[in-house]
Amino acid sequence: MLSGCSALMNRKMEIKSFPFKVDSDSTFANDKYYKYKSIYYLVENYTDTRSNDSVVDAFTCNQFDSNYSIYNDYNIVFFRKTSITNADHLRENPKDLDRHSLQKDIILQYLWSNGKFMLRSKFNKGPNPITQSGIVDCDNY
Repeated sequence: MLSGCSALMNRKMEIKSFPFKVDSDSTFANDKYYKYKSIYYLVENYTDTRSNDSVVDAFTCNQFDSNYSIYNDYNIVFFRKTSITNADHLRENPKDLDRHSLQKDIILQYLWSNGKFMLRSKFNKGPNPITQSGIVDCDNY
């Protein structure tokens, strides 16, 4: 049993684009033009460690849209890949994104607002962030 646990711990974490979901839209509200974009990623073999969170931070720094400042809100969101939160299942059951994935499998969210980094939220198997920090060390924003 111990060797099985060791094998699970040694599986390499992988971050992949989540082709099922990318939000980009604009609207008018209160006589203002509002533009937002959210990009979603799946993280396979995620375990809750500082090392893995640092890998996700670095990935975020290298992957965000260079035009992020044109958006009023720009989000990058990471989900744990599970039997429900995966492209195949959600293609067949799209409502499960709201019913399950956003409630149970969200890991990290990064938010820029009007061209400025605002916060990094970490989630603990649920919709409520357990920590928030305005500091992620990226050279390119």
